[in-house]
Amino acid sequence: MNTDYNRFSVNAITAIGDGWKLLASNYWPFFGVSSILLIAVCCIPAGGLLAPFLTAGIYAMVFRALRGEHYDLSTAFGDGFKGKSWRVFFAAVVAGLPWAPITVMAQFIDRIENAPQETINMFLIAALVFFAIAIVWSLTCVFWIPLIIDKNLSFGEAFGLSARAAWANFPGLVLLYIISGVLLALGTLAVCLGVLFVYPIMMVAFAFAYRQVFPDTAPPAFGQAPPPPEAYQGVFGQRL
Repeated sequence: MNTDYNRFSVNAITAIGDGWKLLASNYWPFFGVSSILLIAVCCIPAGGLLAPFLTAGIYAMVFRALRGEHYDLSTAFGDGFKGKSWRVFFAAVVAGLPWAPITVMAQFIDRIENAPQETINMFLIAALVFFAIAIVWSLTCVFWIPLIIDKNLSFGEAFGLSARAAWANFPGLVLLYIISGVLLALGTLAVCLGVLFVYPIMMVAFAFAYRQVFPDTAPPAFGQAPPPPEAYQGVFGQRL
């Protein structure tokens, strides 16, 4: 299994642009999966348990699309990551652990309004510390799930490779996070329904960023032409 990766290769603008080109040709399957993901997380008790699998499904759809292979909703609902479900689930759970304290602290914001100023200051400092930890951890884990899907790596192997590749592409990933945050904020302002249309762009853009770092080296399926060169646009760096 080839685990080489490119350094300083994530071009956020190109990832978003290429993601939009893919969505423009077949938007609704990605919209459907993303909408189910958001509704499950926000509206259904314990619906967040579905999030890792739907996230993995979106990656699987993009990877198949880039290789010129057939994909549909069944790809996103298990066909695209058979035999990898538990690794995907636990990777997502561990990646999300640092956000748990922030979620808990958010429930106490209203209760500390009348607290002494020293208590409020300590609360804000703690929130900032936890937020910084969560951001760093999220960046470290950004390629964890796609590496399991794409290269069928073990739980630990995928984490280690994700960490090395992510920090070797720090500038581009940070810019991609910032742009994604702005897009989500704009979607939220659009009566919140805009998020349903923006979220697929963000998810597919991260899949393209992954491909910028880990180009597809697998041969195309028999009888299928390889993807065109423009499928992997980006500023590729030096291999390790």
